[in-house]
Order: sequence, then C-alpha cells, then structure tokens
Amino acid sequence: MSDRSPILDLPYLQPAQAQKHVTHNSALEMLDAVVQLSVESRSAGTPPAAADPGTRHIVGSPASGAWAGQEDRLAVMSASGWRFLAPRQGWLAHIRDEGVISMFDGVTWTSPAFDLQDLPGLGVGTGSDSANRLAVASEASLFTHAGAGHRMVVNKAAASATASLLFQSDWSGRAEIGLAGDDALRVKVSPDGGTFHTALMADPVDGRISFPSGAEVSETVTGTQGTAVKFACGTMVATATVAMGRGNEFGTGTLADMYRSPFRYVAWEVPFVTPPVASFNVICPEPSGANKAITLTCAAVTTVGVSELQAFRTTPGTLDITAHVIAQGRWA
Repeated sequence: MSDRSPILDLPYLQPAQAQKHVTHNSALEMLDAVVQLSVESRSAGTPPAAADPGTRHIVGSPASGAWAGQEDRLAVMSASGWRFLAPRQGWLAHIRDEGVISMFDGVTWTSPAFDLQDLPGLGVGTGSDSANRLAVASEASLFTHAGAGHRMVVNKAAASATASLLFQSDWSGRAEIGLAGDDALRVKVSPDGGTFHTALMADPVDGRISFPSGAEVSETVTGTQGTAVKFACGTMVATATVAMGRGNEFGTGTLADMYRSPFRYVAWEVPFVTPPVASFNVICPEPSGANKAITLTCAAVTTVGVSELQAFRTTPGTLDITAHVIAQGRWA
C-alpha cells in the first residue's frame, strides 16, 4: 500500500509511526492550501517581498528567486517558507487580481469556456424565471450589427397568438405594438394596464391604415383645388382634384413621345412643415377602344404644392383628364 493518497498526495499515518502529529499536520496544511482555492495572482514570477502564512499564488513564467523552476505550480507561504504543490488536471482556482476562474488543463492554467448554449434562463443584473427566461436590469441595451445590418425577430406560433412589444409604467401596461390575436399590426394604448384601445391598425393584406378609435381632427380647410384635414396629433392630409386639359395637346402618339397634357400646378390649402408624401390617380372616361392616360409625373412635391404635374397617354382624345392628388405629412 502506498504511503500517500492518490489524488492530493497527502501523507498517510503509518503503523507504529513516531510523531504522527507531524504527518497529520502536514496533510492538514496541504488540505488548507488546495480546498476552496483562491490565489492572489497567476501572472507574477517573482515572490513578493513579504507574505503572510497562507498566502497563495500560481507561479507565473518566467519564475525566479525562491520560485525558480516552479512555473504553474501552487506556491503557498508556510511557517517554514514557500511550499509548492503540483496541480492536477481539472483544478479550479479563483484569481483575485483578475476576478476570474481559471482551470488547470494538465499543462497550464486557462480561463475555461463555460457552455452557454441551451440555458434554462439568464439574468443580467436581475433574476430570470420560467416566463422571463432572459431578464436584463440596465440603463440601456445595445444590439448592433456584425458588419452589415441587424434585424430583431419576434416570432409567434400561430396567427391567433401574440408577438408584440409591451411598454409599462411601474409594471402596468400603457402601450403595446405588434401582432395580437391575428396578423394585423396594431398600436394599442391603455390608461390602467387592463383596458387597451387600438389607436392604429395596418391591414396585412393591402397595407391600409385605419384608426379604430377614431382620429381627432383639429381643423378642416377647404379651398379651390381641394381640402386639407389637420389632425390634433400634427398630421395633415391634403387632397386636390385637378383638370389636366385635353390629352392631345402635345406629342406624336409614340411611346417615345406620348400625347401629354399641359403642365398643371397644385397648391396645398395649408402648407406642410416639410414636403409630404404624395400619390396620384388619373380618371379618364374614354370611349371603348381608346387608351387611357397611363401615367402622371411631376417635377417636385414641396411644402406648398406640386409643380409641373402632367398626364401622358399613347392616343389623342377629346375628353378631359382629371387627376386626383393626395398628400400626407405634418402641419405642426
């Protein structure tokens, strides 16, 4: 039978051994050194000028002085001086000056890569639970790109489920944006966290926007060309109806030189703060067989109106062309 233990190399008491307390105390010193291992540093290769009994270091490289030749070993200050212990593969040590855990891999001390895949939960500055498996308590959270763009995905199992962002005040819901119960995008608000009102809904089929709770109109201004509706939120929608004139005023009728109407100008009844987003539609009730106006162009959409609005078509005609213009932007 060996006179030393197989794992920590502790000395065994032998039969009829004299001064058993010496062997026993030596083993206790070794246990005291390696159990709950926490060292001052793993980078120093020179022993400190003064050290209290029990001070522990992992000897760095290159080692010199009393530590010469003891690289990567555990140096423990004892009553009789520095004592060195050879680590075994898998030993863990807390490195105080770095605030990290280091592992001896059989050759050197490394920082282990802990497996962070498929965790049951993760809390950063707070605790996670079975519902909130990722919980973060912080002044801000940053999600940035890895060289190009960055997309955040919120997925749900079925159309009847919910995928949304909920904004709370003192843990009580006040606003929600997302897909709640179907696939239409909704913006909801609540005064108490219990009752939510849908302020805006975007239809997933055609993209049309509706205001299920209504929209507060601040003012409606009607002029010679159309109407401007000013909403209390600062949004304004302006419409205009413009007679473009006869479609055979200019051109030869070829695709390269289509018949085109004279230039027309649209003035908004109320100026926008910045140029709005505008769209156009053409009405041309021509006889059967004639080609309708196929496009509308304009030079610019500005805060005060549309400049050089013009209609084009491939055949001449005698009927007037009417253009409907709608613009959306802000009045305040």
